[in-house]
Amino acid sequence: MNDKLHSSPIPASSPNPHAGEGASLSSGPAARQKTAILLDGGFVYYRFAHTLKQRMVAADVPPLAQGLLDPRAEELFRIYFYDCTPNTSPCVGVNWPSGAGA
Repeated sequence: MNDKLHSSPIPASSPNPHAGEGASLSSGPAARQKTAILLDGGFVYYRFAHTLKQRMVAADVPPLAQGLLDPRAEELFRIYFYDCTPNTSPCVGVNWPSGAGA
């Protein structure tokens, strides 16, 4: 088994002080809150290139997401990875519908 998949490539600078607020910290998987992570692809690519001096691959994403969680209070539900260039064209001359009958 590849050990790289089970360790976070970018360690968190400090634990999340708000992790687990409002959640029971009793033991067992039923006590953990299911959490979805949204990653900004452009930022993640940049941090990999400038911090780790390597190119990110798909296998790097799950351990990165796991490293953002408090394992005592959260379990990974889903990863959303968003990577899209910003819209730079204005919406000039567009007639947006004003209601259901438009």
